[in-house]
Amino acid sequence: MTEIGDDGDPRMDAEYVRRVAGEGDDGDVLLLGVVHDHPASRHRVRTVIADYDPGVVALEVAPLALPAFEAVAADRPWAPADGDEMSDAIAAAPDARTAGIDGIGAQFFATLARNLYAERPSRREVRSVLTSVAAVAKEAATYRAASLLRRYTPLRPSAGTPVEHDCDPTDPADVQAADERRQTSTSLAFLRAIQQPTGMAVRDDTRETCMIRRLGDLRADGDVAAVVGLGHVDPVAEGLTERTR
Repeated sequence: MTEIGDDGDPRMDAEYVRRVAGEGDDGDVLLLGVVHDHPASRHRVRTVIADYDPGVVALEVAPLALPAFEAVAADRPWAPADGDEMSDAIAAAPDARTAGIDGIGAQFFATLARNLYAERPSRREVRSVLTSVAAVAKEAATYRAASLLRRYTPLRPSAGTPVEHDCDPTDPADVQAADERRQTSTSLAFLRAIQQPTGMAVRDDTRETCMIRRLGDLRADGDVAAVVGLGHVDPVAEGLTERTR
């Protein structure tokens, strides 16, 4: 695999990528951090995954929503300018198994319950967490409905509503990279400046715990390329590293 950052393309910044080596017969996990729907992130996902040729492509989406992204990838081997990095990842490795690693199921709720009990957030925070989880479940169901429309009707709904950015795929690579870095810096500065409510912190920790567990299971089938939001890259990489010790 070509090393990230050695081809002169500023979008191929190694800062957005982590590789966690497997142990024994387990494959490696290559984590690709993205700014969702950003042209620079999409370019990096397409290029790296096509070169890496993983056995499994894992995505930060619910398993229920995964068919919507698979349908977009199947319709267009390379997603159009208004597509998304998740469909790009699937299209870049057409022979790989695909998996959604951000699901809300029995394992998630069991882990969430344990974590909430340990942290003891207020009842208001617990209600807020459950409301946000319900919204995610509803969104996943909407994605699944979109995939069924694609399969059984002439309609071609997109996988969700694309996020708009201040650049597009026709802009030069350095313009795309600079805009991605600006958005990343702004997001990180915001996260450092606020104190996240305990309940929401527990929810996010639970999501990452479940993603780590799922990726740990998936790498038994070979090398894994995982596409996740930038904020999840380091915690998930650290968690996977701990599992191999």
